[in-house]
Amino acid sequence: VINGQKTGVRFTNHDVSGNREFAITHNEITNSTEEGIYGTQNTNASISFNNVTKNKNGITIRGTYTTPFIESNNFYDNNSYNIYMSSANYGDVNALNNWWGVSDTQSIADKIWDYQDDVSLSRINYEPFATSEISEAGVQ
Repeated sequence: VINGQKTGVRFTNHDVSGNREFAITHNEITNSTEEGIYGTQNTNASISFNNVTKNKNGITIRGTYTTPFIESNNFYDNNSYNIYMSSANYGDVNALNNWWGVSDTQSIADKIWDYQDDVSLSRINYEPFATSEISEAGVQ
């Protein structure tokens, strides 16, 4: 349970080969004043089965080769964005089978900042998405 931090979880890698991987799984990440999860610097993380709610941004992605795989999480009630890509990236990010608190594509897209909002950024691929909350997510 990670509650009330500036940033809930931060993953980074200063190894330019980018061959380190992280798993962020089964967490409750809430009430962060900035982002629930922040990824930067050539990292590949597997982010799955988390409840990421009530943060400024659910996830912020920054860095040229930062391409996490985001699957089977619940994202809702984040103040600004559920996913915010803050700088150019050389690869699209897959965020599949997540529950976004709603089940219509326009509402989901409105809470994701990516290529659709700034053409210098990569795409966040969010389809297919879950049509209801993922009960296996969060602390088990």
